[in-house]
Amino acid sequence: TDDNIYFYMAEAMTRGRMPYRDFFFSHPPVHLLVPAAVFGVGGFSIGLAKAIPVLATVAASAFLYLAARRASRGFALLAVLFHLTAYQVLMASSDMNGENLMTAFLAAALWALVAGRPLLAGAMAGLGLGCGLYAVAAVLALALAAGSRRTAGRFAAGLALSFGGVMLAFFAMAPEAFLDGVFRYHLAKPVKAAGRTPVFESANPLRMLTALAGNLAATLGGKDTARSLYYHAPHVLG
Repeated sequence: TDDNIYFYMAEAMTRGRMPYRDFFFSHPPVHLLVPAAVFGVGGFSIGLAKAIPVLATVAASAFLYLAARRASRGFALLAVLFHLTAYQVLMASSDMNGENLMTAFLAAALWALVAGRPLLAGAMAGLGLGCGLYAVAAVLALALAAGSRRTAGRFAAGLALSFGGVMLAFFAMAPEAFLDGVFRYHLAKPVKAAGRTPVFESANPLRMLTALAGNLAATLGGKDTARSLYYHAPHVLG
């Protein structure tokens, strides 16, 4: 897996080396900031390193429970059970690929939002987005769920402070290398799946929407969706 690379990078940060400026890194910086902080306090060891994704998975479950408990305790337990038995969670819970940290921050954002703390929710969502740009859909969903304009505004402020602050700090260190690692590297990857079209192949918004619609249709009708339905049948029925 990739987590040995991320452990090496995070440990290097404790010795003053910075991502983008000193070495190539293809994700936003929070993915490395968390393990670097852990290693800075506890030193590096394989046991401590492998505990980070596991504890992040536990934290995500705890925040998910606290958020869902406002509906009912039974519903909250069911939500956590479905989360912990999802194939992707089981597969990645001991692999520090950033998804576990991202999910923990997003679950914390969900809890903060339903607890009436939109500024904190935005800050947690920003840290989730700072682990992986894959979180953008979940962050937008949380923003829409905020409800009132005032709540949404406070959520957006927290998001801008955490995500914007961290990203600007690392962008200032090495602007071109930062843009290469976080954005251009992924946009330059060729589309491998059959029937998919690169979304950013054209700057025309209509072409982008057409590509998105075509890719969605290809995804829903493809083997990946069938495989996901097979592994997650109880969740889909639930």
